[in-house]
Amino acid sequence: MCRARQFALAELKALAKRAPEAVVATEGAVVAILRVVEKLSPGDQEMEDANVEALQDALECLGCLMDDVTKGVKSENKHVENISSAKREKEADDTRGQLVAELVVKHSQNGKQLLRLLSAGETATQYDAMLLLQKIYRRLPEPVDSAILADPGSLGQLMHILQSSPIDYVRNESLGLLLLITESNTDIQTIVTVQGFIEAIFTLLEEEDLTAGGKVAKDLLQCLINVVGNTTCQKYLRETNGAASIVNAISLAITGRPAEEEEEEDEERLVTDSRWACLGMLVDAALLLAKTEEANRLALVRAGALELLRHLAQNLEEAQLRLVQLFEALEPCPQAAERLQTYSRSSTLFSANLA
Repeated sequence: MCRARQFALAELKALAKRAPEAVVATEGAVVAILRVVEKLSPGDQEMEDANVEALQDALECLGCLMDDVTKGVKSENKHVENISSAKREKEADDTRGQLVAELVVKHSQNGKQLLRLLSAGETATQYDAMLLLQKIYRRLPEPVDSAILADPGSLGQLMHILQSSPIDYVRNESLGLLLLITESNTDIQTIVTVQGFIEAIFTLLEEEDLTAGGKVAKDLLQCLINVVGNTTCQKYLRETNGAASIVNAISLAITGRPAEEEEEEDEERLVTDSRWACLGMLVDAALLLAKTEEANRLALVRAGALELLRHLAQNLEEAQLRLVQLFEALEPCPQAAERLQTYSRSSTLFSANLA
């Protein structure tokens, strides 16, 4: 791209940040930006540095056009006219974002062109493409789902970024996109599961502090819940170490240490609401399994779920309540019932006599 065109594109991106409505209102502006993306998208040959920068500017520009620019109403300003004005501005933002998403989908083969950018050699290009795809998906999930299923290789590339990117913010955006696309589409859930998604989730959780309950940990756990609700994915989980990974993660969320490093007497620890949020999500995933099939309950029992009984002796009410829910779901399993029935509910919750 010549220097003058590159400068013009940079200026357009700056305008998109300041006044996105003006850019969208200009006839043919959004389509022109999409043509730049198409022209500069890498093929078999490596792109020139100038083209890399221009492509990133074009992607960022499209993203800005879908951003909300509404400032909102400050808490101390409660006037009806200001609230009404903010509401109108928000509606205008939503309408503009929807229009841009529709144009991108229409002129990029339902997003296939953007999905191909996941294979770009430049990390920044992958990052910008993933951000843009998320903004489009929130508005128009069905066409993007179709594009993904028409090109399963894009899922493989997205998984590769999640598992191998050394840059946290790039990995996190791949996780954000996977979180969206695995929410309800069973075909996508199945494909990523057989590509190692569940294993990747637990590998990444090892790097996150479950007891701190950060955003990445919660996103990973929501992805787990997304796929565990799929019966095909449940079968895969039973046939791998998925059940054991869930049980170990529950123990880690409670104690703050891997099971093999737990001491007989636990030290006092800082407990936060976020910590219990992660524990709750893990138990929710286990409950999805336990309440679906007998084979799932048996897999959890064989993975050591009943060993979690020892945690009921700890004075952690939030953990106790969630674990009791899990044990109640496991009780229909004959292998679990006998042991569970040796504990009365009262003695389990309120005493430490758990022989």
